[in-house]
Amino acid sequence: VSWFTRQHAPFPPHRDVHIGTQQVPVCFNAGGRWDFDPVASTLFLLSGWQEVVVRTRDQHGRFPYSASFQAHVNAPRIPIVDWIRQLFSEALRAALKRAEGVEDAARVVRQLMAFHLGISQERLLLFGPETLPNPETWERLFARLLQGEPVTRIMGKRQFWGREFVISPAVLDPRPDTETLIEAALHLPAPERLIDLGTGSGCIAITLLAEWPNTTGIATDISREALQIAHTNTKAQGVADRLTLLTSDWWAGVEGQFDLIVSNPPYISEAEMAGLTTSVRDFDPVGALTPGGDGLAAYREICEGFEAHLAPGGHVFFEIGWQQGTEVKALLERHGLIKTAILRDIEGRDRVVTGKKL
Repeated sequence: VSWFTRQHAPFPPHRDVHIGTQQVPVCFNAGGRWDFDPVASTLFLLSGWQEVVVRTRDQHGRFPYSASFQAHVNAPRIPIVDWIRQLFSEALRAALKRAEGVEDAARVVRQLMAFHLGISQERLLLFGPETLPNPETWERLFARLLQGEPVTRIMGKRQFWGREFVISPAVLDPRPDTETLIEAALHLPAPERLIDLGTGSGCIAITLLAEWPNTTGIATDISREALQIAHTNTKAQGVADRLTLLTSDWWAGVEGQFDLIVSNPPYISEAEMAGLTTSVRDFDPVGALTPGGDGLAAYREICEGFEAHLAPGGHVFFEIGWQQGTEVKALLERHGLIKTAILRDIEGRDRVVTGKKL
């Protein structure tokens, strides 16, 4: 028994319905409201059909909503599941056509549709939907996409190193570039204690602690709103008992030494801000993007804490802007670090600078 026939008693309990090219069985508008079917408004608003009405009787031969219905026209019988998939395909094609100017439109539209339907993208691609989108909700979500908002922002979550992280307007949207830092750090033996400075969503510290089950750490941020998101993610990923969240302006209030210091600080220079894409400039928090000036202020301040807070033999990993490698590497060396190196991301751009304390 399909989802449709389980939910809609006025239709006979069989798996087939008649579908015509001009009229199909759907709900009707009684008294100015949709009475029993989300499929109805979907047909009107997503498929663009007009004057779609239904005539049917309940098991007692009565019109269930005291309204006049139009019987279906002659048409072949097809399973209702196939009908839903057909309508969904039409809605998806219409959305893709409207989203022609969106980068990687096919992927992000399907990602947003799966989110709206509450199913995984894999299930959507392999099996199709069991229900149709709510047209009003879908249109609100889709309008945000057309206005340039990243799909991850709309959904409020992002996949990072195989895990799902909650995000909000208070935190930077984690991107695959940052996984370069994770990959490099995981080549080290697991440290006893680490610190993540400017943690945002917590994706770096949480991922490392999830991979290193015996490691503990501190994650700092100047934004209390960001730390609330990080706290949500620590609980979701099962590391809340090993990661202390601290409201701090870099080293302020931090005590003790660490075997590993990691940070993805704001590093966009003031001159570069105007050239950022809309998806970054308009939706990531400015404070997480740039410190102003040459973009290196955060690195300078963090390096000042190495003497007090980096344990002998400890390592540092910084994410950097792709043109900052030489300068940041020299900065680490001036503060006594050895074995400094610049690591490239998957696109071949400088992305991480690392060093070790004697």
